[in-house]
Amino acid sequence: MQSTLTIDLIASDPMIRNGQPCIADTGLRVIDLAMAHLFHRRQPEEIAAD
Repeated sequence: MQSTLTIDLIASDPMIRNGQPCIADTGLRVIDLAMAHLFHRRQPEEIAAD
């Protein structure tokens, strides 16, 4: 089953990580998640566990 998530999960604040897109209410950059998944073959569940 496919689910669609809202963009409200991604935030950009110039005071956090120099305005780079992050997961809302965290300092986790979107690019870090993408790199972990694409290049390190990590599954979303593995990334979330960290």
